[in-house]
Amino acid sequence: MRDALDEHAELIDDITYNADKQNTAMDKVMARVAFVLNSNSTRAHQTDESAPD
Repeated sequence: MRDALDEHAELIDDITYNADKQNTAMDKVMARVAFVLNSNSTRAHQTDESAPD
């Protein structure tokens, strides 16, 4: 019984570790997406301001 509990605890640790790695990867992706969207938005505003009326 004790071995089964230890094995279960190790499995939960592995799942938690993998979930943390996935969250970190997703945070990096979302930061990159936000950066690109912000860059595009800034570029669009610059284009609008330089366009003749």
